[in-house]
Amino acid sequence: HDGAEVLLVQVLHRHGARTPFRVPPGAAQPGTIEWDAHFGQCRSLGANAMELLQRRGMNPDAPSGVVSSNSVDGYHRCLPGHLTKKGEEDLRALGAFLRRVYVDGSGGRPLFSPSFPDRREVQVVSTAAARTVMSAQSLLCGLFPDVSPVQLEDLVEVPRSFDDEIMLANFP
Repeated sequence: HDGAEVLLVQVLHRHGARTPFRVPPGAAQPGTIEWDAHFGQCRSLGANAMELLQRRGMNPDAPSGVVSSNSVDGYHRCLPGHLTKKGEEDLRALGAFLRRVYVDGSGGRPLFSPSFPDRREVQVVSTAAARTVMSAQSLLCGLFPDVSPVQLEDLVEVPRSFDDEIMLANFP
């Protein structure tokens, strides 16, 4: 409006909606019909992202949304700590909003290419937990709807090992 130009946008967000780690007494328990009715199905982490997390020291058995041997079309029964479909949808919507504001409707030149993201323009960093990597991937899917999710998966960086993580989970 006054000649100012946006040069940089930083987005810091928490992971999307997830299932609880601890379930209070009397609430639906994991593996029950009531739990499944409330949380539905959760997506399995892609093989490329899982390999990245394992290289960073993530315990594949940790309650954070790992590749499931019982997966059907990439989805499986939600377990404690898994990113839910609602969490994925919310972050896709945030990505679509950011695209509308900073690419499609920026009023000037787009801040970055609307096609395949250039690592010099878009950097995505996550903690070493499957639900946070999947959250970042979901946001990217909304931001770049014409790019394959598999290609976007490779954009998410996990710079710290699980043991060196400074953003510790709120459970023992």
